[in-house]
Amino acid sequence: PIVQPPFTAEEKEALSKKMWESFQKEAAAGNMWTLINSASLFLENGFVPAFVQLGLISPYLRILDMSKISIIEKYSPVPFHNLQEWVVRNYGNIVFDGKTKKFTAGSKRGQ
Repeated sequence: PIVQPPFTAEEKEALSKKMWESFQKEAAAGNMWTLINSASLFLENGFVPAFVQLGLISPYLRILDMSKISIIEKYSPVPFHNLQEWVVRNYGNIVFDGKTKKFTAGSKRGQ
């Protein structure tokens, strides 16, 4: 088997940004499912714009099966049903805490 070295933080960020641009085009066309189906990839890499978008639309995602909600909640500082309120309250100050592997409010990026 071929073993590739792990991506650097810069490579992960660049890949996430490229995927996000692609998602933005699909979302403009009315397809939010791409983000939902790719949520774990965005969230495990600490991509804040995806977490914010998921938080903002979370009241509309309650129709999802629990496995998808659990993926989002795994990286959330609050229960899923409180996510939109938390994102709105902390908008512009949301970062990914590398130690806890959760999004948080503040300047803990890269820790």
